[in-house]
Amino acid sequence: MKMRPHRLVHRVSSPLAAILLFPPLLTVVGCGLVLNPQSDSAAVPAVTIAASPASIATGGSSTLTVSATNSTQVTLTGSDGSSSNLSANGGTQAVTPAATATYTATAAGTGGKASATAMMTVSAQPPSSTAPTVTITANPASITAGDSSTLTVSATNATQVTMTGSDGSSYNLSATGGTQAVSPAATATYTATATGTGGKATATATVTVAAQPTPAAPTVTIAANPASITAGSSSTLTVSASKATAVMVTGSDGSSYNLSATGGTQVVTPAASAIYTATATSAGGKATATATVSVVATPPPAPTVAITAHPTSIAAGASSTLTVSAMNATAVTITGSDGSSYVLSATGGTQAVTPATTATYTATATGAGGKATATATVSVVATPPPVPTVTIAANPISIAAGGSSTLTVSATNATTVTVIGSDGSSIRLAANGGTQVVSPAATATYTATARGAGGTATATATVSVVATPPPAPTVTITANPASITAGSSSTLTVSAANATAVTVTGSDGSSYALSANGGTQVVIPAATATYTAKATGAGGTATAAATVTVAPAAPTVTIAALQTRRDSPHLFSDTWALCLRQPCPAAEQRSPQPRSPSHLELREEIGNHAPRSTFPSGSSLPS
Repeated sequence: MKMRPHRLVHRVSSPLAAILLFPPLLTVVGCGLVLNPQSDSAAVPAVTIAASPASIATGGSSTLTVSATNSTQVTLTGSDGSSSNLSANGGTQAVTPAATATYTATAAGTGGKASATAMMTVSAQPPSSTAPTVTITANPASITAGDSSTLTVSATNATQVTMTGSDGSSYNLSATGGTQAVSPAATATYTATATGTGGKATATATVTVAAQPTPAAPTVTIAANPASITAGSSSTLTVSASKATAVMVTGSDGSSYNLSATGGTQVVTPAASAIYTATATSAGGKATATATVSVVATPPPAPTVAITAHPTSIAAGASSTLTVSAMNATAVTITGSDGSSYVLSATGGTQAVTPATTATYTATATGAGGKATATATVSVVATPPPVPTVTIAANPISIAAGGSSTLTVSATNATTVTVIGSDGSSIRLAANGGTQVVSPAATATYTATARGAGGTATATATVSVVATPPPAPTVTITANPASITAGSSSTLTVSAANATAVTVTGSDGSSYALSANGGTQVVIPAATATYTAKATGAGGTATAAATVTVAPAAPTVTIAALQTRRDSPHLFSDTWALCLRQPCPAAEQRSPQPRSPSHLELREEIGNHAPRSTFPSGSSLPS
């Protein structure tokens, strides 16, 4: 008998009967039942989600990691209203909830749907009690109409920095300040306001605008980098303008951006190829320029990331700077093995870290093309104690046997200082050194050792002991008399000490040997002579000299004549003269003078000259 299919379906129209008769048509998923229109070979999706860290402070961020299997689509939704799509096998997503939030990961596939949740706890961050500070400067402070000035703002302890101008302009800067180019049409005062948990601070700067007789026409350029992007990627428009009061960029995709009077940059993400027109307007007219951003349908490039630490090794309490470079990324984070976490710009940046112990930091770059990671380790080492130093010097470095020398020791970073001599001596000094008098019997080397927490240092000095040198000999010589007449004699007296031999030599060629302590020697030089006494001994040689001056012998006088002049009324009327020199100088010729009878005139005929001298009667001739 044949069975009709419609009757069978009718009979199992109840849900329970359908379950019992056709179990392959239903799949149990999670806590509910999902009708599976496929065959019983389709696998049920599975999904997990984890948050790291699970608890953050206000303003902090956490990374959600989702893993899925047997799915064709994965979505991530948060109780804070956030929503994002992940790849079919999951992925990571950095989140920064303002308050505690729950994130649900849902994996859907041909086998059904599965979900998992993770909670992110956000704790309030205590406000800082430090009042904010802010400064603002304008460069240049004076411009002509149509020109621009750059305002530089620096702020501390602020969460928000704004700048308003008396010309109605308004700008938002980062919490630490920044720069802003302005082109006021007239003199304007700009007020920078820094707001923080510690209060509010303001500062002002004025840009003086001098009147310009003839407004110059503005100029403008625009460039797109890159000029070609893939769908979902971005390009940066760079606009440069001069002599403009307003700059606007409009796109063929309907977008519009207002830039500063000097231009600026604008990131654009067109869905299709678009032309962007930059328009610069001023009292001198209007100028335009265009740039095209082409959108090509190619897969997004995979992100790349690199991270370095400088320095890689620090002492406890010191800091190291992490430098991260990323490409093709939309989000860049750093997580440390010490639990730290930082969010950087899409291209990376720098971050100072001060780990208490050695830590490894992982930089993660996430983009449309996937995810990339890189690591850098900062080693924390204990600060080593300073190494001790020591010096030693001996003064004098050479002594005679029985003499002494002073050792001077200087030490740093030491706790103990000792001096050990090669003669077996041992001396303990203060931790910074000191002095010590030593009297080695023989040449000795002294080693100074400084010990401290940083190690040991040594230095040496040698004291040389030399034999006592023999005393140098001494000698003296005198002549008595020191002056004689030819044919007479003089006695030389010599005294010597520390000598083994004493000799006397004369400049007249004479030579005499005396005893080791000297003696006397009679000499009869024919002419003036110098006598040198020389004393020689183990300690060397010494000399002394004495001169004996010899004068010529007195002349012999012969009375040659006795003459009288009888025509004189006196008995002796002329002068008797005696001259002892030849020839007799004219100065000694005397005119005849009357003489009393008590005078005699003596005459000595020597050659053709008659030297004269007068002697009183009864006197004797000189010897």
